[in-house]
Amino acid sequence: MPEYSTIMFAVTDKVAHLMLNRPEAVNSLNATVSAEVMDAVVRGEDDTGICALVVSGAGRVFCAGADLKGFYSPEASSRAGARSFTRSPRIWRVRTSR
Repeated sequence: MPEYSTIMFAVTDKVAHLMLNRPEAVNSLNATVSAEVMDAVVRGEDDTGICALVVSGAGRVFCAGADLKGFYSPEASSRAGARSFTRSPRIWRVRTSR
């Protein structure tokens, strides 16, 4: 498993656990979180031994939404990261799965 700086990802007994890990920022999403979540989702999707994905947040709040400072900074890469995360077919599949 790769080391992530803003999420924690582990697989136990066929269940993947993805935890947003920015409690100091109420787990708000920025470009780094988005990229790491996307990487973890792709890894989970490619692992045929995983049957479920549990998503949670560290601390007292699951996720406060977008960290606007990170997404709308002067760097174009942050805006591109936000768009690619929210429009990704894999994320859409995770959001709409039952």
